[in-house]
Amino acid sequence: MNIIERVERLQALVAERGDYKTVAAESGVTFHWLQKFAIGKIPNPGVVNVAKLEAYFSLDCEDAVYRLGYMQQRGAA
Repeated sequence: MNIIERVERLQALVAERGDYKTVAAESGVTFHWLQKFAIGKIPNPGVVNVAKLEAYFSLDCEDAVYRLGYMQQRGAA
């Protein structure tokens, strides 16, 4: 998975969660950054903040996306 796909999946996860204040506080990114990130207003979100969100969502990003129904589970028919 390339970085663009990872960022898009994180944006979907953040938007799905919806509670930006909690996600920001628990992940270590700022509320305002997260708000902009969720709607795609940050063209280069930075590897540190992306890594913080991946850690927060306990990613392997693919597994989280499967749980939200954006992709079919690996090995599923």
